[in-house]
Amino acid sequence: MRIAILALVAAIAFGAILQASPTQTNSTAAAFTAQAQPQPQAQPQFPERVDINLDLDDDDEWYANPIYIGFGVLALIVLVLVVAMAFRGGGTTIVRG
Repeated sequence: MRIAILALVAAIAFGAILQASPTQTNSTAAAFTAQAQPQPQAQPQFPERVDINLDLDDDDEWYANPIYIGFGVLALIVLVLVVAMAFRGGGTTIVRG
């Protein structure tokens, strides 16, 4: 079993080496060809205006903040648990001596 796994790993590694070699020679030839030909300079196309308004000073809508909503949900769960435990009771323990 070890020999089969080792052979598979070796075949994958050998295949990766063979695939990498022609690509490197082609990219080198392409680099020399690209240097010989001047590239036209294209003007970058920017959008006219991007307006991002992050109004962080707006405290009027605190109730829509997810943090406050999360705290409120947790407080409501704790309140329900406390009320349920209070009504459930458990009786008192009477020790007879």
